[in-house]
Amino acid sequence: MIGNVVSVGRWCAAAMILGFLVAGCKSGSSSPASGGSSTSSSSGSSSGSSSSGSGSSSGGSVKCAGSSCAFTTAAGTVTLTTSAGTIGGAQFASAPAAAPHDISTPFGWYTYSITGLSIGATVTLTFTVPAGFNLLSYEKCASGSCAPLPGASISGSTLTITMTDGGTGDADGVANGTIADPGAIVAVSGLNSPQGMVFSGGTLYVANAGANQVLVFSEAINSGLPALTQTAVIASSDMSLPVRLAMDAAGFLYVANRGNNSVTVYDTHNNNAEVTASGGGALISGGGLDGPLGVAVDSNGNVYVANNYPAANADNSISVFAPNGRTPAAGFTPTSSSPLAMDGAQLAFQAPGVLYDQNITNLSIAGVTLNLGEYLVAGLGPTQSPDSIIIYGSKAPTYPLLTNSSVSSYDLIASSGCTMPSGPTGIAAYVDTSGSNLLVDAQSSYIYVTSFYNNSIFQYSFADFYGASFGLSPSACPTPQINGNGVSGPEGVAVDAVGNVFVSMTGAADNITVYPGGTAFVSSAPPIASYNGLPGTPTPALYVIDSTLTLFGFDANGNKLTSTALPAAAAGSIGNLNGGGITVDANNVYVTLGAPSNSVVAFNKFNLQPVSLPSGSFAGLDTPRGIVYDSNNRQFYVGNGGSTVTAYSAAGAPLAISFPSAVYGPSGVAFDPVDRTIWVANYTGGSGVGANYGVAEFNENGSLAQTFNYATQFVAPVNGSRELPYAIGYCVSSGGAPANIVAVGFLSDNSGQGQSEGGGYSSSGIEIGTQFVNTLTNPHAMSCASTGQIYVAADNGLLIYNVTGSEIGPATGAFSALKAPIYGVFAAY
Repeated sequence: MIGNVVSVGRWCAAAMILGFLVAGCKSGSSSPASGGSSTSSSSGSSSGSSSSGSGSSSGGSVKCAGSSCAFTTAAGTVTLTTSAGTIGGAQFASAPAAAPHDISTPFGWYTYSITGLSIGATVTLTFTVPAGFNLLSYEKCASGSCAPLPGASISGSTLTITMTDGGTGDADGVANGTIADPGAIVAVSGLNSPQGMVFSGGTLYVANAGANQVLVFSEAINSGLPALTQTAVIASSDMSLPVRLAMDAAGFLYVANRGNNSVTVYDTHNNNAEVTASGGGALISGGGLDGPLGVAVDSNGNVYVANNYPAANADNSISVFAPNGRTPAAGFTPTSSSPLAMDGAQLAFQAPGVLYDQNITNLSIAGVTLNLGEYLVAGLGPTQSPDSIIIYGSKAPTYPLLTNSSVSSYDLIASSGCTMPSGPTGIAAYVDTSGSNLLVDAQSSYIYVTSFYNNSIFQYSFADFYGASFGLSPSACPTPQINGNGVSGPEGVAVDAVGNVFVSMTGAADNITVYPGGTAFVSSAPPIASYNGLPGTPTPALYVIDSTLTLFGFDANGNKLTSTALPAAAAGSIGNLNGGGITVDANNVYVTLGAPSNSVVAFNKFNLQPVSLPSGSFAGLDTPRGIVYDSNNRQFYVGNGGSTVTAYSAAGAPLAISFPSAVYGPSGVAFDPVDRTIWVANYTGGSGVGANYGVAEFNENGSLAQTFNYATQFVAPVNGSRELPYAIGYCVSSGGAPANIVAVGFLSDNSGQGQSEGGGYSSSGIEIGTQFVNTLTNPHAMSCASTGQIYVAADNGLLIYNVTGSEIGPATGAFSALKAPIYGVFAAY
């Protein structure tokens, strides 16, 4: 199969042009009910195809002239140049039989020869690939085996190799003035319309639908935070628009292919090799498969596939296949149509990361002992009104779960007026197994549902699911849900062994965003990590500006991940009291440059490459200092030292929102995701005027949320009459004491009688805990991490405190790249 790479959004657009009324297609984005395939014909001098072992089957045209060739593929054009000789006979080729199954070759395999060389000559070959790919190696196959070619050099989008006539890299092995080369560039392009996900132990599998791949990541937990590293790519010529995944007890991965109505199966214990049907081809096909958009496997090996072909004749059924994978069992059509997402989420067999003994059925929820057997969870919608989540199964472990004669279906929510997941595309379970005999507490075991159309992630306790059937009390309207903080086009969801919730996003940017699960999963919960799918490029947890006017990205342990020099305009605009404010949205990092620049600059938040903002963005700034992105209404707020707070749209367009009072020399700005308010620290720069202005809290529309008596509220802890607030951060409680905290850093009022200090306050301005008074010198910025640390950018370095004011770091060697003073800090986790 050649060139069946297609994005979900593009398929929807094509279907609508052809006149189909496609359930679930949404203009400009991926969709939970979408599918299709595309086959591009080759043209030009040579053509071919790539099969097993390639991350993205691709073919196209080849044009050569003398010492250079251009290979045009579905993934873009690759140029090849040689330092000597002439390139000839260039063409695409099928992957050799020995090609490994877990490498990604998005530009296919090809052969060519270099002629006109002197005997035994060594030549240098340079490949240049399109932007957006990470180059890994150059794969060579000879004499029935394949391996990376030694000595390959990689720089950005360029890969350079050397070959010697009759020696290294020459397939014919003869010094005859000609070098023959069958090979492939190994590269990954990151996430491309990521859909379903599943954990198996410490390994995360992600359906990369837009590239016809499944990406494989290993997970490590560092200081309580998850870290993903891409380790492999699974693909085959039978995979086409993979949208959902399931893993069985034996380690076989099941991939629902929307593009060709099949389920392909891969052996994760055998180099991810595809398990094919007799005579070749996808192991599971036919049997009523029609636009598969969900797959699950029970502990006996029965495979359940949700059919939802996006057309008027949709059968909206669930097909059941016996363990041999080829013989369809009795089909079952649910009373409600459009089953979009399924997960084997029952306790007795497979929940993400944990495999249970199927003979243990006496489980407990909220003290009620249940003989649950196995259940199948299906998400229904978006054509249904209302959407719903249905449980299929019985109290006894009878297989298969779905039969026409033995079905119990339970509505998730019985109460009217509840917000339902609209377009439920992903379902995953987390079960707390810390108790004896697998006793499951309803307060520590959850089911998570991604809702594509209302841009949310829902969390339900097991009581919400099973309450109606077993006498438990579900919530009247189960909460909470996350519908901000980076949620944009959620598709798949998976939960790791410690309860972190991983969500694949296809909206503003393709990424995997991680949220804390369990009791920390609240409507205002910020993400704790984000990944774009490229190896070695995790999203920084902390962004810092130092005295060299460099913007750094660090992980939570203080290891440098990336850095970039701020533009020349930063010189003179950052330092002392001007500029250095930092914030992030779903894609970028934003930095304020104070007077005389009076501007905001942006960078890609993964690699800190500069990003061009639309013309006229962030107009009207006057000595900008603090900046914050309000994830609730997707707006920016900037504190201008020229005594204004200005608001901007997500694109940087000025908004007609004014802050008419309690503003004078605003500097630090912070967002309170609990009350959805904007906190401002006012610094006048004068002396003896601190009683009139201080910390202020505003609603998102610019009105005051509350007023303060600065003689008794938000008073500097040591010298209240000679310090003025400059830096500010809002710290959301992680569930224990203390409660939410407003952290404030104070500067001297220039009277010569003040000192630098800081403190933690309640939202009403009452001091909490120990104050930051020992090593703090001129706090330029403050930012709170979700794990409780307060980071302070100060003249004497990057300082770290806990929420009670005790200094806790940084650890020896952490943040060693920084040079004090530090002018900006933002914790993105």
